[in-house]
Amino acid sequence: MGNAEASGAKGSVWDNERLLSSIMITPAVLYITVLVGFPFVLAILYSLSDATTGDPSLDFVGLRNFVAVIKDPVFRKSLGNTFIFTFVSQALVIVLSKILALALLQEFRGKRIVRFLILLPWTAPIALGTIGWLWMLDSIFSPIDWVLRYAGLLGSPDALMGSNSNLYWLGVPSLAMLSVILVHTWRMLPLATVILLGGLTSIPNITVVYVLTQGGPFHSTQVLASWAFFKGIEAGDLAQGAAIALFLFPVMAAAAVLILRFVRRTEIT
Repeated sequence: MGNAEASGAKGSVWDNERLLSSIMITPAVLYITVLVGFPFVLAILYSLSDATTGDPSLDFVGLRNFVAVIKDPVFRKSLGNTFIFTFVSQALVIVLSKILALALLQEFRGKRIVRFLILLPWTAPIALGTIGWLWMLDSIFSPIDWVLRYAGLLGSPDALMGSNSNLYWLGVPSLAMLSVILVHTWRMLPLATVILLGGLTSIPNITVVYVLTQGGPFHSTQVLASWAFFKGIEAGDLAQGAAIALFLFPVMAAAAVLILRFVRRTEIT
């Protein structure tokens, strides 16, 4: 009798879907809390202090770091570049991945090879791939410029893209931002294509900016994440670096909401 009651009690616990779901999701919640929640709270504490790499003590200074950050012209430039980089690159990724996803649903000869070539940029290490683009966009030895010169589009007085022998992709502010966006799009397109087939999307990182231009020339490609790294880690000002990084939260949240809504409407239609 006692064994039957114990078995019934045990069965009732595992048959409770609400309790079972809470038990199953608890490890994930704890993992996210430790991985994301703790650094986020620590960033808030740092942003309200005068902590540096030389003196990491948390001495409260109020909103002084936020005031200094907002007055910083590089921060304002980085904020604008972050919006441009995020929305333009994601718009390109979403449109192109939609086209590729629809194309890959069709049956044609060599489909497996095409899939392999499309996924190849994602399988390569991001730093290695970006360094390859760094060579391709070289101011003197760029093979892209060579192709344009060979096609008559560059290097002659009546050339469509100018009479200069090179375009200096990473030396001209507008071309540098265009290069960063295109390389990031090239990097994210394979994953976005696969994810779009599953009904999901992705948010970009900033590794391309760091490896390709490091925010140059003249901070024309600087974004909030890279500027927070340079200010907080390389310059040693942990407090201002944390303050800059916190501005990423509303920017990325807004971008994520808009992108997910756009993708959902695209899937419905």
